[in-house]
Amino acid sequence: MRMLRQFLAWWGAELGAMLPARRPSLPDAVLLDAGGPEPRVSIRRRGREKPHGLLGPRARSEILGRGDRGLPVHLRASDDIVLHRRLDLPLDAEGTLRQAIAFQIDGLTPFKRDEVCFGHRVDRRDHGAGLLSVSLAVVPREKVAGPIAQAAVHGLAVKAIEAASDGAPIPIPLAEPQAQTAAGRGTARLFVLLAGLAAMLVGVAVYLPIQRLERRIADLNGAVERARDNALATQRLREKLASLGETGRFFADRKAPGTLAVDVLGELTRRLPDSAWLTEFQAGDKQVLISGFAANASSLLGTLEASAMFANTKFRSPVTREGKDNIERFELSSDIVRSPAK
Repeated sequence: MRMLRQFLAWWGAELGAMLPARRPSLPDAVLLDAGGPEPRVSIRRRGREKPHGLLGPRARSEILGRGDRGLPVHLRASDDIVLHRRLDLPLDAEGTLRQAIAFQIDGLTPFKRDEVCFGHRVDRRDHGAGLLSVSLAVVPREKVAGPIAQAAVHGLAVKAIEAASDGAPIPIPLAEPQAQTAAGRGTARLFVLLAGLAAMLVGVAVYLPIQRLERRIADLNGAVERARDNALATQRLREKLASLGETGRFFADRKAPGTLAVDVLGELTRRLPDSAWLTEFQAGDKQVLISGFAANASSLLGTLEASAMFANTKFRSPVTREGKDNIERFELSSDIVRSPAK
């Protein structure tokens, strides 16, 4: 979670750095300048101010008459009553920055926490060092009690104090802003949402390799099943050929000199590798024709030519590949030259 916050803060700062610098906008407000014995009134709209003179019934009627009743009232404190401090705080404290500063007010100023109003502004975020540069403005409540009371007499309730500083003024709320609690909850909800999104992405990143592995295992299991079926079929064929060989041996001993089909089939069975099996067998007096499947059909030519029974072995048609395992289908013919030795 901490790494995610740091990444998002860094990314936001990088994007912000690419934007052109612009002056911070100031909120529209009724401004009371407390620099003299009587506060002076101004109206600020869209960054422009229009003075209305000293605070009094006339200024109040002008403000209400111009439709400015809904504007917040801010008191601009003079520099002589504002205490400014520069703070370097941990970057992780930004989410609860006001609470962190309030906890240190007694050590940062000569006043107690309930004796002052304070506001802050974030000036810089150093993601490399993990630090947050903050401008702090503190005003004693007793220094602004008079202007606030004067404004109340004329029906104007001061909501915040503005302290002049380098750049935009620092707003100082007179009471702990309730909006911060809502903002904190909103930030927490945002972090929970982002954490959930990150967890989902991690889950997807873990799930995809597992899914590919499961698919590969399923493919391998299918290949093993097919190989086992082929092996069983070959074993059954061998047993059948062995049975036929024993049965035909009786007739072979009594036949006229020549070559029996069972002898040819027996020689083929001994010569052909385990990776080959026959689907067709035709044996005549001088030639044998066979068809079937093999892992490497080309090697069968040399295998049969090595037998003393066969000669002039050749393919009757081109070899083709079939199935997902690329098993080769073949058709061979070979001349029978003599019977095998008994």
